[in-house]
Amino acid sequence: MSDPPSSAAAMGICSIQIQGHGGVILKRYNRPPFIKGLERFFSRGWVMEAAVARAADRDVHRCEIATDDVVYIKRYHLSGFKSNLRSLLNVNKAQKAWRIGRQLLLRGLDTPLPIALLKKRVSAFSFEYICVTKGIENAETLRDASRLLK
Repeated sequence: MSDPPSSAAAMGICSIQIQGHGGVILKRYNRPPFIKGLERFFSRGWVMEAAVARAADRDVHRCEIATDDVVYIKRYHLSGFKSNLRSLLNVNKAQKAWRIGRQLLLRGLDTPLPIALLKKRVSAFSFEYICVTKGIENAETLRDASRLLK
């Protein structure tokens, strides 16, 4: 889940623990108002906030964390041997979203900023991964763009 020290330093990443979730966060977002907003969302958001997208293995929530931070919180539900094996090899969907988002930004392409990647063991054989991203203002979603192509 973590990157080699050279790339972590280049992207300004640090370790974090939030309500049983451990992982990494961009240093510039590791500040009390943002962390408290995430904690508030984790304690009530999954139930109180309607998901903007939902699939069998994940749900996405749009949330205003701090005064000017609108973020998307993607929660991935991973269970079973195959999912756990992929997690060990750093190839599950949350880890891919984090890694690809960072690579696109490093190449200068507009993409949602990956802010945090968190992991929590839910049971002996299942994990919950959370990828927090900052959206792009006034951007058209892929879903909307694909409708225009039809």
